[in-house]
Amino acid sequence: MTDTETRLRDYLQTKAATVPDDAEPPGLDEPVARRRIWPVLAAAATIAAVVAVPVVSKLTAEPPAVEPAAKPGLRVPYAVMANPVTLHDGDVTLPLDDTMTSFRDSARVDGGWVILHQDKESRTYRLGLLRPTGDLTPFGPGEARGFEVSPDHRQVVTATSAGGGRTRLVTLDIATGNEVNSLVVPYGSITPRGWNSDGVWLIEEYSSKVPPVLWKPGTDQFTQLQVDDYAANLFVGTASDRVMAVTQKGSTTCLRAGTARDGQLAVDAEYCAPATERRYAGFSPDGATIVNLDHRVAVTGGRTTKLALPAGALVGPPVFEDATHLLATLDGKPAGHLGSVQEVFYRCDVTRGACEAVYTAPADTWVRLGQP
Repeated sequence: MTDTETRLRDYLQTKAATVPDDAEPPGLDEPVARRRIWPVLAAAATIAAVVAVPVVSKLTAEPPAVEPAAKPGLRVPYAVMANPVTLHDGDVTLPLDDTMTSFRDSARVDGGWVILHQDKESRTYRLGLLRPTGDLTPFGPGEARGFEVSPDHRQVVTATSAGGGRTRLVTLDIATGNEVNSLVVPYGSITPRGWNSDGVWLIEEYSSKVPPVLWKPGTDQFTQLQVDDYAANLFVGTASDRVMAVTQKGSTTCLRAGTARDGQLAVDAEYCAPATERRYAGFSPDGATIVNLDHRVAVTGGRTTKLALPAGALVGPPVFEDATHLLATLDGKPAGHLGSVQEVFYRCDVTRGACEAVYTAPADTWVRLGQP
C-alpha cells in the first residue's frame, strides 16, 4: 500500500467514526435537492479527486515530441563476402547459394536486384535477377563486363567481347530478360560506366588513350567525348545530364564536371589537388557535387565543404546513397597493422560535412556496396 493510500484509509476511518450508528441513508424517492450527503462519502470523493487528478493529467497529456532516430545500416544494397555470401537491403537479409561465391555488383530494381555473379559451372560472369525469395533468373550474354541500370531502372546495359578487338553492347529488359537492342563498337575492352539522360557512358578501364564513349541505346550512334588530359576515369550523374572526368597534368589531378557539348566536355565545375588515388573520387547522382575523399572534401556550387571523417586508410571508393549522402569506407584497425582490414562505413552529409559511423563489417570479411 502506498503512502497516499494509507493516508486515505486513515482519514476515511476517522470520518466513519463520526457517523451515528442509527444514521440512515437517503431514500431513493427523496428529491435530489434535499438529499443528505454523507460526510464520509463527501470526504472520500474529495480526496479521491485530489489523488486522481494527477493520474488523469498524466494519461491525457500530449507526449513530448521526439525526433525519429535515423535507421542504422546502409541505404544501398550490399553483399557481405563470407561463406555464404549474404545480400542485405533494408530489412532483407538473403543468403546466396554457393554458385554465387564470386559476386561483383548489385542494383535495386522492381522485383528484387540485378546482380553480376560468376556462374560456377561455366566460370563466366552473367547478369541475374535475384528475387527476395532467393530465386535467381540468369539473363543476358556470358562474359558480361559490368552493368549499369537505366535511369528508370527498367533496363540494364552490359558489354561482352565481340572478338577482333571489338565489344558488343547489349541492353536488356529487366522484367523479361529479353534483349532490347545491341551494337558492336570498335573498342576492345570498353565497359559501361553509367546511364543518364544523354545515354550510356562507357570507358576503357586503365587506359587514357581511349576517351569516354557515349552511346544512345536504340541507335547505332556512338560518340567520343574529348577531355583534355584525360586520366582513364569517368563518373556519371545518373539523375542528370552531367558527367565528371578525372584529368591529370604533371603532379596535379583535377575532377572536372560538366555536360557533353559538340563532342567536348563543357566544364563548369572542378576541384584540383596534388595527384592522388583517383579511385577515391565521387560524383553525386544529380551531378551537383564533386567529392575527393583523399582530401576529405565535397564541392557543391563552388563551395568546398570539409568532410568530418576520422583519420584512417580509405579502403573503397565513395558510394552515394542519394544526392546529398555518401558512404565512405575506412579501415577501422590501427595504422600500420598487419593482416586484413576492418571495414567501417561512414555516412557523410556533403552539404554540412557531418559524418557518422553507420556499419562495421563482420571480422575477417569484406563488403561490396551496390547501386541504390
